[in-house]
Formats: sequence, C-alpha cells, structure tokens
Amino acid sequence: MSEKTPLQKGMLVFAMLGMLGYLGSSAVGFFNSTEPASQSTPQSPEELEEQRLLAEEKGYEGVLEREPENQFALTQLVQLRVEMGKPQEAIAPLEKLVELTPDNPEMLQALAALHIQTGNPQGAIAPLEQLLELDPDQPEWQQTLEQLKQQIESSPQENSGGNE
Repeated sequence: MSEKTPLQKGMLVFAMLGMLGYLGSSAVGFFNSTEPASQSTPQSPEELEEQRLLAEEKGYEGVLEREPENQFALTQLVQLRVEMGKPQEAIAPLEKLVELTPDNPEMLQALAALHIQTGNPQGAIAPLEQLLELDPDQPEWQQTLEQLKQQIESSPQENSGGNE
C-alpha cells in the first residue's frame, strides 16, 4: 500500500471525529432515555445560563492553552469571569492583556478596578501609575492613587508585614 498524503490523513481524522461525534450523541440519547421520568426535571434558566458560561470559560481557556497571547480570548475570559462573579480569577488574564498592550488605558483602568474590588489596593497602584504616565492630566486617577496610598499607609497589616 502507498503512504497517505497529508490531505488523506486530514480527511481520515475528520471522518473519525465525525463518527465519534455521531456515536457519542447516540450513546447520550440512549442513556438519557433509560432514566426514570421523575429524575429528568427541566433545568431552570439560571442553571442553563451557568452551564453556558462555564462552557464558554472552558472554551476560552482551551484557546489560551494553544495561543496564550490571543487578545480576543483573554478579553472575553476577563469579561466572562467578571460576569460570573469571579473577579479574582479575572485578574491573571487581565494582567496578561496589560502586558501585551501596556499603553491601553481601558485595560489599565480595569486592572486597577479589579484589584480594588478584590480588596488588594496595593495591586491597583502600578496600573494607576501607568495610567498617569500615559495621561498625567487626569485628576480622578491622581486622586484615586493618592487615596489608595493613604489607605495602604494607614492599614496596620501593611505596615507590620515588611519590617524584618
């Protein structure tokens, strides 16, 4: 027999995936039909929305495993996690976005806001300072930065933590 070309290999993989998908959906239908009717309760809209959001989150995570600098996937993951009430988990992908686009004031503002929202005023200082470097004529950023620095200075846990 002759060796298969890349096109033939691709078609074979595509055909096998299609077959597995068909068999998988048939098996799911079979197992779902064998459950007693009393256990198959319809899901609430909230449960369906939560499942949709979790599936989207996994999808974007999968994209980022293959393409860690995909700005669209990073942005969508940040928005999704904030929407899901997971602001702490939104910080890492947002920090990656800031690293990729350091001159983007919207990303810097969002990062500072998430740090403040999650109770980490120290983490908000660097993005606010970067914002002021980009546009020093923003009094609200300067005011927020000063307030955060005062808050950190007056916080007993911050003052006692680094004196060793």
